[in-house]
Amino acid sequence: MHPPERLSDMPPERAAPMESARRRALDFLADNNYQLVAPPLAEHWETLTVGGGDLSARTFKMTDTMSGRTLGIRADHTPQIARLDAAFGRDGVRRWAYCGPTLRTRPDLPWRARETMQLGAELFGSAPPAGDFEIARMAAGALKAAGVADPRADFGHAGIFSALTSEWRKRAGQEKWEQAREAVCRRDATTLAETLPDNPEGSFFSHDDSSLKKCVMGLAEISGPADPAIERARKLLHSHAPQALCGRMLEMLDDLEECVRQMTAAGWDAEIDLSELGGYSYHSGIVFAFYGGDYLAARGGRYAVPNSDKSESAAGFSMDLREIAEREAA
Repeated sequence: MHPPERLSDMPPERAAPMESARRRALDFLADNNYQLVAPPLAEHWETLTVGGGDLSARTFKMTDTMSGRTLGIRADHTPQIARLDAAFGRDGVRRWAYCGPTLRTRPDLPWRARETMQLGAELFGSAPPAGDFEIARMAAGALKAAGVADPRADFGHAGIFSALTSEWRKRAGQEKWEQAREAVCRRDATTLAETLPDNPEGSFFSHDDSSLKKCVMGLAEISGPADPAIERARKLLHSHAPQALCGRMLEMLDDLEECVRQMTAAGWDAEIDLSELGGYSYHSGIVFAFYGGDYLAARGGRYAVPNSDKSESAAGFSMDLREIAEREAA
């Protein structure tokens, strides 16, 4: 009998390279002062799904026979690491590393498995853009240690999309907002044009030449080397974004430009892609996607810390060692 759909065994020729990659990547993170933690596979539903609707939809739900409470099997480590940091972290910068299985109700991409061996790191207490550069550098270094020879990265900023759509989101609702967000990530101009209005009622987009649709669709088309891409984005915002939002978003572009500049100065292949909004809707700042050859090898970025009374943000990344072992062995 075979395993369920999109779940699979790993024979020795795949399991051994995955374990070797795990050790090398965790050693790299340990050498950079990231402490290893290991949260449980199952946890209270509200802890695992605090990040948003897309995470809730991917998390398996069950009833705890001991307490009667609703539990989940984690689909992502980030909410758990945030809980651990709140419990064990101290003031100042905190660096955590982790590695363990995750299980999803459906794959995050059509061709992927539902079970991953997720390895990653989370950085608390370090502000952008310095913290964003550090976690992106950790992602690149961990990928290289795991056997991805020349990882290349696309950088975006989820905060720009959130700022542009914040007022519309309140009226349209979370589901509609996530539909628009997914359309940006897929560069699906048709769905985006159908979903977004030009000038939402009660928003900043109500006069002159400002247009929510033109801003979001225009930004989603911008990619390439940092200097020309950032300049195109600045011009678009000046032309179509309301003055009340423009200054804040230009500062976000400045942080993004600085982070990418530092990555390229450090010798990594990094460009801009403003359709990149991160793997989950909880991302709120600079985000990135690393590619190994023709496949997505790691993803990460900045996010608001769930249930934090400090209004704190953190930055992290994750990668699937199972897929890396499969791809690099092919």
